[in-house]
Amino acid sequence: MRIGIAIADADQAAGAGGLEAHHQVGGRHRATLRIDRADGHRHRIAAVAGQAQLMPVRIADPNAYAYWSTVAQGLSWAADQGARVANISYSGVAGSVSVQSSADYLRSKGGLVVVAAGNNGIDEGITPTASMIPVSATNETDARTSWSSYGNFVALAAPGQNIWTTQRGGSYGAWWGTSLASPVVAGTVALLMSARPTLSGSAIQNALFTTAVDLGTAGRDPYFGWGRINAGAAMQAVLAAPAPDTQPPAVSVSAPLNGATVNGLVAVDVGASDNQGIARVDLRVNGSVVASDTSAPYGFSWDSTRVANGAVTLTATAVDAAGN
Repeated sequence: MRIGIAIADADQAAGAGGLEAHHQVGGRHRATLRIDRADGHRHRIAAVAGQAQLMPVRIADPNAYAYWSTVAQGLSWAADQGARVANISYSGVAGSVSVQSSADYLRSKGGLVVVAAGNNGIDEGITPTASMIPVSATNETDARTSWSSYGNFVALAAPGQNIWTTQRGGSYGAWWGTSLASPVVAGTVALLMSARPTLSGSAIQNALFTTAVDLGTAGRDPYFGWGRINAGAAMQAVLAAPAPDTQPPAVSVSAPLNGATVNGLVAVDVGASDNQGIARVDLRVNGSVVASDTSAPYGFSWDSTRVANGAVTLTATAVDAAGN
């Protein structure tokens, strides 16, 4: 399955063998996460997600300056167009509340948003967020580059120095920046999703975090997050992951019987079962939830005096751990 990757940036143009992006803030050449061909026999560039579909989203003016509100609008638009992955290579974006809200919107549709940590070489002081995956940069020896921003908000690290990529005019060149590192992660996300398109974004993210090469202090740290991305190990984890649970629970009301005449406090007995277990059972009266039960046996005491005499519809709804 071909996964759509939204690249929120300034102008993006065709380069030597793929799409490239350019701006003056936070780096260049994001779109090298997907390069389909090489320039004759002189250059060979390995793509992270060679079959992904790129979705350029212009969120900046011709000078590459953008408002966070514009970035947020572009991200929401990309989500509505079906993008499963988005890459944003603007320094400080992880701290924007408006962009976080749009990132949550894309995540609600099963996607993930990857952002660059920045190239200031300092602790950016950004509060950690679960809405995006901020990425710092490593060099050829798996050390953090001197210019890569860091902080508790960083979730992953990826190669970002001397990255051979396309340039304007059809040539190639070596570039650096967290703007080069974040697309490596975004491309890997697309690769994993293409292998298991039914897995949730959270499952894909968990595979990235749990298989990353831990380079700093054990566990998550401010310089590498959970570690340097390991695409091969993440793919193995995704392929081994169990299929997502899509089977809804079975539920029935055993008492009172259909058509029964009741008054006062009425005992309502519900039977519910699921292959993964029941999270809760809701009792609805004429469509409105009046009570919930989270443990078997599922039973309720319904006060029938709260409704007018006449026909009443009692409905039980069961929800499992997967939200079905």
